[in-house]
Amino acid sequence: MEPENQKAANTEAINKQLADLAAAREELMAQQSQAKFMATGRIARTLAHEVRNPLTNINLAMEQLVSDLPEDDNTRFLFDMIDRNSKRINQIISELLNSTRFAELNIVHASVNEIIKELLQEVQEKAAAQHLKIVTDLDSKALKLPVDVEKIKTALRNLVVNAMELLEGKKDALLSITTRQHRGGLNITIEDNGPGLNEEDAVRVFEPYFTRKQGGQGLSLTTTQNIILNHKGEINFNTAPGKGMRFNIRLIQ
Repeated sequence: MEPENQKAANTEAINKQLADLAAAREELMAQQSQAKFMATGRIARTLAHEVRNPLTNINLAMEQLVSDLPEDDNTRFLFDMIDRNSKRINQIISELLNSTRFAELNIVHASVNEIIKELLQEVQEKAAAQHLKIVTDLDSKALKLPVDVEKIKTALRNLVVNAMELLEGKKDALLSITTRQHRGGLNITIEDNGPGLNEEDAVRVFEPYFTRKQGGQGLSLTTTQNIILNHKGEINFNTAPGKGMRFNIRLIQ
């Protein structure tokens, strides 16, 4: 083989190996993400069981004590406080379970680009109020995909709203959303120029109740991951302090 031909063949072989390695890395990351999510779900179900059993006993005991109290007893407000907080604990458990288990999907063939456009209409007033520039680059050739429209909109809304909250008060705040048809599926990128996360916080992004926002519940990104994985899709992100966040989603046909 001629030297130039040999060089070209070697270059082609190296490029193929690099592409194969990149694909294998993406597959490994997807499997790790799925495994971590399933483990989180198991922990959530165990926690719910361990908390709800004694909580039920507390409620039964409280009801018995209240039934024995005179109507004008001045300690009733204490039992009302116990009842309110018991219900709040039960609500928190339900929210945790819902964010870490797969729900039934109402699948239809729909345009993800149109879902994104509808979502941006919903947030445009708030974006304008905080002087946030939103840039979109939606692939006009993107095919319709089998999705649960409301759940996919929820997943994307969580990412957009999360970015908007992190960008609030920032000068030259920018949020970009891109879609690209690729290998029979759709790649979605949502990127901001916000503060980003350090490595310690980044590994916890999809954990239930993890948040760095004042008053945040820390379930929105867990829910987003749940929805994407339930669609047999993939989600990952890139971030660094001062470099913003870039979420990468892949949905398949």
